[in-house]
Amino acid sequence: MMHNAIKGLLIKDFCLMKGQKQFFFAIIIVWVIFFGAKLSPVYMASYVTMMFGFFTLSTISYDEYDNGHAYLFTLPMSRKEYILEKYLFAFLVSLVPGVVTFIISFVLETAKGNEVVLLEYVFSICIIVPAALLILGFEIPFQLKFGQEKSRIALMVPFAFIIVMSMLLKHVKGLIGIDVSALMNQIQNLHIGIIILSAVCIFAGFMWISYRISCKIVDNKQF
Repeated sequence: MMHNAIKGLLIKDFCLMKGQKQFFFAIIIVWVIFFGAKLSPVYMASYVTMMFGFFTLSTISYDEYDNGHAYLFTLPMSRKEYILEKYLFAFLVSLVPGVVTFIISFVLETAKGNEVVLLEYVFSICIIVPAALLILGFEIPFQLKFGQEKSRIALMVPFAFIIVMSMLLKHVKGLIGIDVSALMNQIQNLHIGIIILSAVCIFAGFMWISYRISCKIVDNKQF
């Protein structure tokens, strides 16, 4: 059974979301434009999933406003419960809107007589939601540490590192004696079950590390 403190925090954050009418209106407008332009449902679901997922960061900003954390942590809850609720909220607001968008798109495409493949929809949502959560897994600790504005700048560092490493990879592979193309072919030849299990383990490990880092940041903060 979910702890009452986490339930209360979830209700608080969903109430914050409920009050953002302009936020929902902007998403609906863009969604209608995407649908009118006959873009792939994947684009529409990706947009909706990312936008709703990133609302998690807005709730942290609301909590920080006017020294709100100092008040929140006088309530009967631990700082770990506060962080756990943020990750749970991120999961819910990424998964549910993404799934709903795909269902609506699937129904509309079917109603128009277009050929749709349900498996492609399911596969797409299984990629989009974890991708959104991975980005949030980077962003949440940064925002907790540096605040909303500075976190945007700080977040550029790991992404810049990834881009630079990707560019250097083709030059490095000759020096270290690893044939990256052959390695990728070997990965593709693996059983799909092994690939999925590996991906799930890597994803879960990353989110756990992100959660632990966030807990450490909040534990060391003075409010």
